[in-house]
This record gives sequence, C-alpha cells and structure tokens, in this order.
Amino acid sequence: MNNIIVSAITTSGNVTIGNYLAMIKKLVSLQEKYTLFIFGANLHALSTIKNENESLKFKQRIQDLIILYYACGLSTKNIIFVQSDIYAHTYLAYLLMTHTNLGELKRMIQFKQKSLLFKSENKTKYIPSGLLFYPCLMAADILLYDANYVVVGKDQKQHLELSQNIAKRINKKYGFTFIVPKILELDFTKKIYDLQNPNQKMSKSSQDKNSYISLLDSKSEVKTKILKAKTDSENKVYFDLENKKGISNLIIIYAGFKNISIKEVEQEFKNKNYFEFKLKVIAAINFELAKIQANYQKIKATWNLKELLKINAQKANLIAQKKIDLFLKKLGLK
Repeated sequence: MNNIIVSAITTSGNVTIGNYLAMIKKLVSLQEKYTLFIFGANLHALSTIKNENESLKFKQRIQDLIILYYACGLSTKNIIFVQSDIYAHTYLAYLLMTHTNLGELKRMIQFKQKSLLFKSENKTKYIPSGLLFYPCLMAADILLYDANYVVVGKDQKQHLELSQNIAKRINKKYGFTFIVPKILELDFTKKIYDLQNPNQKMSKSSQDKNSYISLLDSKSEVKTKILKAKTDSENKVYFDLENKKGISNLIIIYAGFKNISIKEVEQEFKNKNYFEFKLKVIAAINFELAKIQANYQKIKATWNLKELLKINAQKANLIAQKKIDLFLKKLGLK
C-alpha cells in the first residue's frame, strides 16, 4: 500500500489559521485519495508546560484540536487519535534514540532556536531533554504507520530528513523494517507568518494574542487583529515577501481562504488601499470560520468524542503494535 499519510499538530496552544491553511485544509483535500493517520501531538507539547496552571488547559486544548479536525471537514473514516493513547509512540521513540547520534540531534535548527526560550521562574536557563529528543519521537510517530508521505510545515523539514536517515540506517543494519517517508509537497498555500512580527511563523503558543488568529476567535477578534496587523507605509497591495512581509502575509492568508492564486489577489486589489484590502481579508476569514465554529459547536454538543477516540486508538494501536513487534524481533528482543 503506497497511499498512507501521517500528520499531526501539537497541542501547545490554540489552533490557528496558520495550522488550518498550511495543514488541515490540505488534509481535507487529500482524504478521498489517501489513508490518513492524524493525531493530536500532546506528548510533543509536554516540554512547553511550565506550571500547573498551564497543565489545566492542556486537556481542553487536546479536545478542541480533535473536534476542530472534524469541524474543518475531516471525515470519521480517517484514523484521528490522541498521541498519548498509543504507548507504542514512546516505546519506538526510545528504540530509535539508540540508533540516533547526539550530534544529529544537536544540529536540529528548532532545538537551537527553542532552547534559547526556556527559563525557569527564577530566570535561570534550562533546556528540557524532551526538546533534544523531539525528532526521535517525531520519527516514531511517522515510522509506526508505514507512512509513505508526511504533511508537515517547512520548519519541520529537517526533522523529517532525520526520520528518513534513521529509517535508512535501521533498514541497512537489520534488513527492511521501515518505509522511508517523503514530504508531500503541495503549494496549497505558503507559510503563514506572525501578524505582529512577519519575520517569524505564526505560532499558536505566542504570548501576544494579536500575533495569531485562532479558529475559535470571534468575528470582532478577527477584525481587531487584522486591522492591527503590521504592514508598511506604501499602501499598495502587491506580493513582495522580502520587502513587504506584512502585506504579503495578508495576501497569502486571503489567497488561502478564497482558494485563489497570489496573482489573482494582486489583480483584485490593484487599485485598492490597505484598509480596503484588510476589510476583505476580515470578511474572507470570518466567512470560513463561521462554518468551522458552527460545526465545532454541533460536534461538541452531539458527538460521543470519547468513544470515537477509543475506537480510533484501537485501530491505530493494532497497526503500531505490529511494527513494534517486527522491530523487536529484528533487535533480538522478542
């Protein structure tokens, strides 16, 4: 079988329009042609929890993410589950750690960047070891299900390349064990950037609420955030990601929600100013979010989500355990 896709979103914050345009919407378009394994990556988010107050929000974020997967249009025929419900993820992650070099992990760009952000309450720096071993868990997430393709953001490309190298290394050492996955390249939309600092990716864990738009934001919140979005003084709508990052980011967002090309956006707003353009961006976002939020409320009120996740976890666990058993035999542990 060569049509399996694995994808996930971490549960470290609210699901944003960046997550939606760059990943969830892609998955919805692929679900008729591929078998999808999609999960809430709550284990990956553990290193971001700094106190009890944050952990209390964790369970709700996991539930919100799963409901939003369905509310955005993903079908129940897909295997959608919570990462921590499948113990094989952490089991395989350790087995993969024993086949991964420390130098490989330290070279990960995300490790270098995120390790600078961690400080304890007394302002001393600390780096959770989970941050270092994050790529091994990600490799386990993918390799467990014989994924042919992975839908990930560009910032995760280096991690996927490491997953590929680990799989090749193990296959060479023990004989064929893992399918080497590929990135499924789809130019559905480009990366979505921070509304206040378009030099960095939109992040659901940002402390600045005006820097991102959540899928559950109200119409007034969307309006406020887009009107406050950083642009430039030229007041002309055209795409130039190097010199006009703020307005280019809004063009990407508008194109994604309207399902049109960047060229079409430029043509539509050729003689319009930024305020006129922003009003259209607000309308496009709110139109689609209204449908998603209505679905979200209906699913939350009427579905037995706990039972659905239990069934999906059983399906995922059956497949994952077969892969674990195969690898354990290769290692002489079974």
